[in-house]
Amino acid sequence: MSNSVHKEEIKEVMLSVQKLLDTLTEEERKEVIKKQGYEIAATPKVNRERFKTCKEASKMCIYSEPVLRKLCKNSNKNNFPCIHIGKRIYIDIERLNDWTVDHLGQQVN
Repeated sequence: MSNSVHKEEIKEVMLSVQKLLDTLTEEERKEVIKKQGYEIAATPKVNRERFKTCKEASKMCIYSEPVLRKLCKNSNKNNFPCIHIGKRIYIDIERLNDWTVDHLGQQVN
């Protein structure tokens, strides 16, 4: 019987320690949020296969690499589906086909 009493006491101590650790980590998280001024709600999952460089995209579509670069450079005006990350440019291949269809018959710079 004393063995089961010890197990119960150990279990209670372990639960208390876990609650304390949870409280400490929550307080640390709140401090980080306060320091940063924002909270990250969730980390988005991105399918990296859908984003290609201009060189890679030119092999998959009707546009040459220089044309793609020009379209990316003017993406604010023409809503071209690309993203600029530092000096790198990535084209959203899934949206590229839709963009092409939407701009058929138009002259786009």
